[in-house]
Amino acid sequence: MSIERTPMCREVILLFTIFTYVFIEFYLYSSSWFVDVYGEGKSIPTLTTFLIPVLFLFLEIKLILYAFLCILFSLFLVYFGNLYIITLIKVVFISCFGLFFKKEKVIIALMFSVLFSLMFAMVCVSFFGDLNQKEYYPHKGLVPTFGFLNPNTTAYIIFFLFQVAVLFFSIYLSREKLFFLVVFSSPLFLSLLLYVESRTQIINFFLFIFLLFYFRFVGFKNYRVATCLLFSLCVAPFVLIYLYVVGDSFVYDLNLLLAQRIQHSANIFLLEAFPPLISGFDVAEYLPLDIFIVRYLYQGGLVLILSLVFVSFKVLRNVNIYGSDVDYFIYASVISTWAVGLTESYIFTVPFNFVLFFFFLTERQSSYVKT
Repeated sequence: MSIERTPMCREVILLFTIFTYVFIEFYLYSSSWFVDVYGEGKSIPTLTTFLIPVLFLFLEIKLILYAFLCILFSLFLVYFGNLYIITLIKVVFISCFGLFFKKEKVIIALMFSVLFSLMFAMVCVSFFGDLNQKEYYPHKGLVPTFGFLNPNTTAYIIFFLFQVAVLFFSIYLSREKLFFLVVFSSPLFLSLLLYVESRTQIINFFLFIFLLFYFRFVGFKNYRVATCLLFSLCVAPFVLIYLYVVGDSFVYDLNLLLAQRIQHSANIFLLEAFPPLISGFDVAEYLPLDIFIVRYLYQGGLVLILSLVFVSFKVLRNVNIYGSDVDYFIYASVISTWAVGLTESYIFTVPFNFVLFFFFLTERQSSYVKT
């Protein structure tokens, strides 16, 4: 049965089921009570993540083939010892539906699955954990986490919900009405971020809003500006590490401000030298490694990082060439994602990923334009 001939309702339900499964898995393993009971690092076997969606795709030959290839690739990575890149495969798996389904169907399913899975997680936390849970930090005191492992995870979930909401309403509202929605809803989400006291996500929130307005209303050479910003964000960690190693006083002070993130990243470069090509290795002894590109350069391999950089630039190029009714949102999301990667290493995990999601959506659009 062809995907294009299936009713829209069936396709949305199919996508909703898959997204909800993956999001609930993430929310549960990010909650304190679940980790206390089952232990940190425990997870539903990766193959199950791919096999369960296949049960809902038994009539869709293309997707069955894709899921099967994901399983084979997972076995390949497990055999060669790279267990960490499997998280990326999950992201690719749920993001790829932008290639098989129309954008509107994917976004509708994404919005409702995010809301449903988050409510499900909150109910679980209220019954088995503590929604009033707080973590103590020497420089902040007691900080609320709403039952999750730390306030940064809670803050990023709030920010992710804001992004999905903006993307969802972009389907139904004009750019002007969407602008007013962003303006009036921003204080609500910002107040939640201030409540959990996550400096990283507060800065990222303001950056995202600024980029939205710039790419939407200024519109001066958007593609060139976005490309330059993305290149700078990819190169910046290595420049900072180099300056730290040679003893630059400004970078040394910046390292203290960033809770020694630059120092930790410099240590793994000095001790391990050239990163692995494909296999990656366990970086537990070098933790915390909060600069994304550095951590996954060694944990996932050089090929992984180069692939993610290529995909990010390809998204910007696709939007510039083939256009998009949410081009400003795509530009802002890609740049803000890499920006927060300067201080956080979880930006390409499920569900905090729009780069690959947009890659498949824009690839689908470009294929239609070419044909």
